[in-house]
Amino acid sequence: MNNLLLISFIILTQIAIAQNDNNIANNHIKKRGKPNLAEPETHITNIDLFCENTNWPDLIESDENVKADSISILYQLPYNLVLPFYMDHLTFGFIAFGVKKYDKVQYQWKLEGFDEDWSPIMQKTEATYSNIQPGEYNFLVKACNDEGVWNKEPITYSFTITRPFSNTWLFYLIGIFSILIVIIGYIKIRERKIKRKVREEVWLNQIDDKKKEEFLLSLKKIKKRANFIKILFFAILFFLSIIVFFVENQYLYLRLFPTSPSNIDKFIYLNKGLEAANYSHVMASQNVRSKMHAAVEKSGNRPADVAILEAAKFVSVESNKLIRRMDLWKSELVDACGGEMPAGSGIPENKAEDEQVHHIMIGTGIENGYKGDPKKAGYAYQLKELLDSYLSFIKSIVDDPKVQAIPGLALSAEEDPIWKDDPDQTGKDFAYLAFSKTPVAAALAVLSQKQAEVSSLEELVMNYFADQVCRRTSICL
Repeated sequence: MNNLLLISFIILTQIAIAQNDNNIANNHIKKRGKPNLAEPETHITNIDLFCENTNWPDLIESDENVKADSISILYQLPYNLVLPFYMDHLTFGFIAFGVKKYDKVQYQWKLEGFDEDWSPIMQKTEATYSNIQPGEYNFLVKACNDEGVWNKEPITYSFTITRPFSNTWLFYLIGIFSILIVIIGYIKIRERKIKRKVREEVWLNQIDDKKKEEFLLSLKKIKKRANFIKILFFAILFFLSIIVFFVENQYLYLRLFPTSPSNIDKFIYLNKGLEAANYSHVMASQNVRSKMHAAVEKSGNRPADVAILEAAKFVSVESNKLIRRMDLWKSELVDACGGEMPAGSGIPENKAEDEQVHHIMIGTGIENGYKGDPKKAGYAYQLKELLDSYLSFIKSIVDDPKVQAIPGLALSAEEDPIWKDDPDQTGKDFAYLAFSKTPVAAALAVLSQKQAEVSSLEELVMNYFADQVCRRTSICL
């Protein structure tokens, strides 16, 4: 009887425990919310040409080489876009809707005909392609929400880049046909010359010496004129060929005969690329920190391991402060040079402006909060102090040889191996070397380069800390 009561008690206890666990699980689900198992709704929101906001309806209307079947109502994007061969730099912007946490959405993309594989999984919402060769392409993008649900089918955008006339079968056929005509014409002319020479010899044998000499002299003059006309004809043909070649290859022309606006535009593209590199380094550092945190938690949050995490967090905070400070300076430069054009593009209206750059970055008096030498009142001197202090701090906590070998992040002409032997740069400090007589487009690129150097160094430090966590926890990232 006692055994029966004991068994009944144990069964009732297990039932109560199971019900309690079920209640806890239900409460957790209610608190957490119902998981979002619906796939994201992914949209391609913009397509930019040469890193600039592009008004496609206006461009299609104004440029006969740009064609499309129609324009989408929502985002004003062209369907079945056809571009000339020299418009080969495109940036695709995209976003996913129908998700709970937009900061957790991840993307993958691929340009069929250009990429062999899908891109790495990233949170970046734009993809840039340059030097796209003529052909037909499909840009594919897919998204994953915070619950790990991917699009079943990627969103597709199709477009075509046409070939230059000099790279078409029609041009080749015309060329072959022209060569055949030249060969046949040469043979015919040669035959006529031989026949005429035979007739001349027969005729010369029938006249006296005086008439023969006069005839040969006039014939010599005619031949000279004919040779001059022939040389002039081929010279004109040669120069026309050069003109046609450069018309069909506009980028080669711009490289050989650069103009000031195109050089400044190159700094705009360089700045965009450096900003993308900075973003990539920052995201990589965040990924390493997240993995370190998971490894330390799995190992029981031992104090020494937590100390490594705290050091990594502090480095990340300091790096972000420095990058954010440079963002503010970039915004001030753009505002001082006429603002953004178009709005939101980050491109200054007066891209060649350099006086404002000198005033803001190098300084002309006690301003910008700088309390030192009046001649060194610009932000560039603050930047050098911050970069030197940041690098010294990193070197004090990281004994990695790669870090210790970095000579500096803001070098003068004498310190920088690129400029130390250049007599034109002798005596220039970092501020004058980087920002003197510098158009604002180039100044933005310099600041973006320094941001990328900081974020790259941060990524190097995160990997150093990750190695330490790996050795301590045996959980390698």
